[in-house]
Amino acid sequence: MKQSIFLAALFHETHSFLDELTCLSDFSRSGWGTPSNIRLPGSPMAAAIERFEAEGWDCLAGPYYNATPSGVVEDLVLETWFAEFKRAWEAHGEAADAIYLVLHGAMITESESDVEALIVERIRALEGAGDIPIYAVMDLHGNISKRFTDLMNGFLAYRENPHRDACVAAQRVAEMMIRAAAQSEQLKSHWSGTNLLWPPTGTATDFTPMLDLERIARRWEGEPGIYGVNVFSGYSFGDTFDTGVTFSVVAAQGADQSLIERIFSEMNATATAKRLEGTPQVNDVEDLLGAIAEGRAGPILVAEPSDNIGGGAPGDCTGLLRIFLDLAIEGAAVIINDPGSVQALQSSSGDSLVKLQIGGRGSKLDEGPLPIGARLLRLFKGVFDLEDPRSHLAAMAGSRINMGDCALIEYRGVTILLTSFKTPPFDLGQWRIAGVNPEQFRVIGVKAAVAYRQAYDPIASAHLTLDTPGPCSSDLQRLQFEAIRRPVFPLDDI
Repeated sequence: MKQSIFLAALFHETHSFLDELTCLSDFSRSGWGTPSNIRLPGSPMAAAIERFEAEGWDCLAGPYYNATPSGVVEDLVLETWFAEFKRAWEAHGEAADAIYLVLHGAMITESESDVEALIVERIRALEGAGDIPIYAVMDLHGNISKRFTDLMNGFLAYRENPHRDACVAAQRVAEMMIRAAAQSEQLKSHWSGTNLLWPPTGTATDFTPMLDLERIARRWEGEPGIYGVNVFSGYSFGDTFDTGVTFSVVAAQGADQSLIERIFSEMNATATAKRLEGTPQVNDVEDLLGAIAEGRAGPILVAEPSDNIGGGAPGDCTGLLRIFLDLAIEGAAVIINDPGSVQALQSSSGDSLVKLQIGGRGSKLDEGPLPIGARLLRLFKGVFDLEDPRSHLAAMAGSRINMGDCALIEYRGVTILLTSFKTPPFDLGQWRIAGVNPEQFRVIGVKAAVAYRQAYDPIASAHLTLDTPGPCSSDLQRLQFEAIRRPVFPLDDI
């Protein structure tokens, strides 16, 4: 059965506790028109369009906006996006049989804490969109509300963190739509909340509790009338009423309601029983020294989740770098986002000695810029293609990544890669474009919580996590929540 699908995207993970405002200029924007306008190579949108076209369905393109995780988004972004959506819809979308959205699930603007619900409400109010099916593919870190769920026919979350299955998830949604259309079946989404809040370090799907919950979800998907079961671990740095762990079920309109309630009951009970495992312990400096003393073959990976770029942090905190320097670790490496320092180096030549004040400007929690006298190794353009097409980074930015102008420097045995654009450390290509092989390092600091492991596991001899000053600390008690429902674990006893 041939269909016409209207596709659009608005994708941002919003950190409520950053001082910055994310502006329209911070978003990568593709205008509406033909599908080629929004077919970002390697992205979930491209994967969805590929599946629909293979089925022979017509694809109609709306606007595509996405930005790296960062602070609260200015209202202008939402208003501009929806104005474009409305123009595209009125131009050719009213003939569509369904709408397909690429959303994150944790976007917040100055005036709206549940952006995904608001845009679907606005879409439903458009001529011709009130009753047609609306579907979405979403990040499993979404903070999903009942308000949003009630508006949707169906949506599926990524099943993996790191998000190596983002494109697969996008195609699962397309398959769900194709199956429902072939069977002339209307779908409906159902929601269940919890009183649980887990930091990003506790949401890896290769480990409990997410591993257990995903296994339960897959088992229930085999039941009659159940099209999908979602586990949303939530995004703990977005302060909204709905922030935290939620579950949803996509089912046929006439599915057994008692079956859906049993699904939610088992998942809620499992999550509650394993709530402590969602707040993993961190290592200390002695653990790092011990790992180094063992003389392992291959780099020791040290995660710095408090400056997690993929979670919205500035990527320029100096805490971990200071630890490497204090411990005099020869052969260590770290990446710092510092466009000012890169710009200051543009007139310098390779192998020269340079004085810099690096990092420490993006978070008031950091000690501040670190004064160094370093050796400049090279300047280069930081554009590279992902080594791993299933990289977590592809879900955010496609397969070609731009770190802007970059510099590679060395200071007291530590190699420092300075970038101009925040780039989550989810692919080894960002080191290789700098002319170095990450396998050569003794210790590598990564500004991430979990997703770096997809790239670094094959070369790592060990993984540690250190708690340094920064806005994405795994200790959620440090954050001043105002909007979140209470009580909620671990902020409260439950």
